[in-house]
Amino acid sequence: MVQQFSTTITGSGGAIQLSTVLSKTFFRWANVFVPSGNSGTVQLGDSTVSASVGQVIAKGASFQIPPITMDERDAPSNRFYDATTFYVYVGSSDHAVITYAV
Repeated sequence: MVQQFSTTITGSGGAIQLSTVLSKTFFRWANVFVPSGNSGTVQLGDSTVSASVGQVIAKGASFQIPPITMDERDAPSNRFYDATTFYVYVGSSDHAVITYAV
């Protein structure tokens, strides 16, 4: 059974590793939503993400990390994304809402 979770990240003006803010270190899909009240955009990427590097997500928009197949023939490590490899850059006092499923 797939379980869905959601968490809101408050930015510190630096890169934040998803595994440090999610209740799980793996996920099947995720959606990153940026509230329209933010002062800036949010960037999604790897450990090099910054205010100018990464997938830009505009205020009021979202970005979906697509679902991974749930084919039981796949090795367990291929059925999930590893949250330790994803980072978000959220400006100081701005927010990002991460909804994800495991």
